[in-house]
Amino acid sequence: MGHPDLQDPAVWRGPVTFGQAITVTTVSTTVVDTEVTNFASVVITATPPTNGVTITCAFYTDSTKALLASFQSWTLSAGARLEVIVPSMANFLEVRVTTAQAGNQNLSLVVLPTNLGVSRIAYPRTGNSTSALNQSIALSSSQAFVLPQVIEGEGYLYANPLDASAKLNLTVRHLAQDGTALSKIAQVTGLAAAQDLEFLTSTNPVDVLVTNTDGAAAHSLELRCQVQSR
Repeated sequence: MGHPDLQDPAVWRGPVTFGQAITVTTVSTTVVDTEVTNFASVVITATPPTNGVTITCAFYTDSTKALLASFQSWTLSAGARLEVIVPSMANFLEVRVTTAQAGNQNLSLVVLPTNLGVSRIAYPRTGNSTSALNQSIALSSSQAFVLPQVIEGEGYLYANPLDASAKLNLTVRHLAQDGTALSKIAQVTGLAAAQDLEFLTSTNPVDVLVTNTDGAAAHSLELRCQVQSR
């Protein structure tokens, strides 16, 4: 007990405000309301949904939610999970899960207050990467390699064709809720030699789309894509 070095306080966690499997539809959302006055930050985790959801985190001055102090949102598509620590920007927190996708969106959601202080939104998970060795891409086809987590940060892509045909194109993309392309982040056209790319990601899922433009033969490559958590 106590802090003899007079430095950092002990790290403690409050009771789990919310932690269970949920089902979200276009007409049924999940809303978690809680006071976070005595906590430095909030941990939010969500498993990959059936198709896609949006998770919003809003801080208000009090439980009436009349004055918004801070707002953040993340999009999750199938295959992408979220684990994030958000600094408490005001006294009252609302976490909301919504979807624009048809059918039931099933996932698990945890909201956990803690006094672990962060100066900005942080993503504690590691291993947000996808890779392939000697991966064959069939003629006139594409294959997507999806990163398993939603993380804002710096991304790195290494791609090496196993022949010099220059028939492979690579596109790093942000994805929408339904897993379709939302925007391009980086692109290589006619991959003829090993290349390294750097890029920045936002709060949407990310994939690498590899397209074989050759209508006569398959072509192979090796690749690795990773986004560093901040």
